Amino acid sequence: MTLIAGIAVPFIENPFLSVQPVVQTVTQVITPVNNLTEDTASTTASEVADETNSWNGTSLVLYLWLAGAIFQIFLLIRNVSQLYFLKKYSSKNQHPIADFYSNKNTPAAFSFGKLIYLPETAYNAQDLRLILQHEQLHAQHKHWIDNTVLELLQIVFWFHPLFHLFKKQIKLVHEYQVDQEIDVADQYDYAKLLLAQNNKAYINKLIHTFNFSPLKNRIAMMTNSKKVSSWKYVLTLPVIALCFGLMSASPKSDQRIRNGNTTTFRGNTIVWQAGGVDTLEVTDPATGETIIQKIDQNDRVKKVNGHEVAEGIFLSLNMGSAEFANPELEAISKNIQQALKQNRSKFPENIAFLQIENIVLDKNLNVYYYDVRTGGVNMTDTTLAGLNKFPGVNKEVDKILKNKKQINPANIVLNKDYYTLQAWIGFQPDQVQVELKRP
Repeated sequence: MTLIAGIAVPFIENPFLSVQPVVQTVTQVITPVNNLTEDTASTTASEVADETNSWNGTSLVLYLWLAGAIFQIFLLIRNVSQLYFLKKYSSKNQHPIADFYSNKNTPAAFSFGKLIYLPETAYNAQDLRLILQHEQLHAQHKHWIDNTVLELLQIVFWFHPLFHLFKKQIKLVHEYQVDQEIDVADQYDYAKLLLAQNNKAYINKLIHTFNFSPLKNRIAMMTNSKKVSSWKYVLTLPVIALCFGLMSASPKSDQRIRNGNTTTFRGNTIVWQAGGVDTLEVTDPATGETIIQKIDQNDRVKKVNGHEVAEGIFLSLNMGSAEFANPELEAISKNIQQALKQNRSKFPENIAFLQIENIVLDKNLNVYYYDVRTGGVNMTDTTLAGLNKFPGVNKEVDKILKNKKQINPANIVLNKDYYTLQAWIGFQPDQVQVELKRP
């Protein structure tokens, strides 16, 4: 149960943690069209190379883990086969305490399930009784189930040192439990028998061997007059479960990871609908040249975590032209704009405009996702790939969208579960160098 709880805990939704929005800041400078071709090709090649290198690194880690998992499966199959053939070629012996199998290829006494295996050794009656009693106790406690589960989990967690430490401690606890049930009158003979069997080993990890070390701890625990209470073991279970939970859990990533039309971030899943193609008439004020250019419209958010998202704002290609789905959304967008203006001093001076787009919010204005697009005053403020050179922007925008008193002072509740929204502000609109309008 501890192992299962430890693995399951990271996948349980915590009601005390609110979903935090992720910030993807894209910085863009509007430049004349005739300057785009060479830089865009160079940037695209660089992006493809970076993406390829990232994928190669991820693939290498995945292949290494898979190789280790396959090797662990091989070891498990080998161990099961050894037990099968050992029983097949061993002779069965009867005893008042328990029946057992003996084989010359068995170096040490061990048990698996209800089956007990001993070497073909001439034990005296006392030693044989103690060994059979020990292995019989393992069978009664069903320790073989723990061992089997541990070996199956090792296929997945073979790389993690804490798992191997946990596995070792579980087996040691099994031995402590069995040693504590040995009759007090037999403790001296039992301790001598442990010492005598110490040099013998059997490496099959599915089994419990009589001589499992460390001997010093086992003998000290056994000879302690105060028995180890069961509740002490029970108290360790929450601690172990917490350790496995921390080991398995991963923090919700602030990075947007897109695969096809799906983006995952901070535990949320966004599904996108592909945008269409439109045209723009671009006029360069320096040359007076007018070019009609085809442009790809941005993808829009279609679903968040499986729920349909309504489009809250409809934009035309004319700069600043927008129509909102309802007055409440327009009021919220204006509140965000006002908050951006009030916090102008917290943003870098060389930002010409700032736009928060693809905002995904629910009816209570909890924000699930948004992008930040910034336009720099000069070419040196950004790159054509949209790489952000204003790292402080993310933090400030995040604070604004989390402040419901600022963006929703009227406590508006929307009439649909999820909406998309945008808000923008021009800090230095006179610096924008290209005029955009419909042909």
